[in-house]
Amino acid sequence: MSILSSSSSVIPPRKTQARTLHTQEKIKHAARVLFVQHGFDGTSMGDVADKAEINQSLIHHHFGSKQALWNVIRDEIYEGYIHAALEFLSQETAVDIQTQIKSILAMRFDFLQKHPDLARIMAWQTLSGMPASTSSDNGMSAMQKVLERLGKAQAAGQLSKQISPQMLAVIVFVTTIGWFQNDYRWLFQGSPEGVLPAQALDQLYLDNLTQVILKGVLG
Repeated sequence: MSILSSSSSVIPPRKTQARTLHTQEKIKHAARVLFVQHGFDGTSMGDVADKAEINQSLIHHHFGSKQALWNVIRDEIYEGYIHAALEFLSQETAVDIQTQIKSILAMRFDFLQKHPDLARIMAWQTLSGMPASTSSDNGMSAMQKVLERLGKAQAAGQLSKQISPQMLAVIVFVTTIGWFQNDYRWLFQGSPEGVLPAQALDQLYLDNLTQVILKGVLG
């Protein structure tokens, strides 16, 4: 009887695995919300435990330290962008560099609009002096593809030789993510732009940014 009772109480491996994954997802969801809102320094493991409604010891069991948990969340957010960027670059077939630059700006802007966590987590990472994402190898792969295209366009005389492909890439990345890391609506108070819905103002910024970059870099 005792043997039957003991064997019937054993949790099947599949259920154990499912329970583990469920717990990890709860922890990651809670940590993501808190890290995006308050950053690394403004979030404690106790905060994550309270948000996930679990015992704090489970977080240490599944992820170890707060730094390790932060790294997991940051890398997942960053990997989402890198995957989208690599997919876009594999499908973009435009020959002229003007169309390519416009498309890259639009793709990056669209991703940041739909995934605001990326801009916030990158800002917190910079403020906290955190090391680069472990996904940086994939990020470099995407960057190299962009630089190769810019370099070819410059060699063909389509881009000004007064600005390097690397500097142009930095300008594109900084001016897109920067718009979402800061609230500039106060600058438009009393102007026609000040009454625009947020998405319309985003689009206006993108249109103006595209014009400024293209006029400054085309050969």
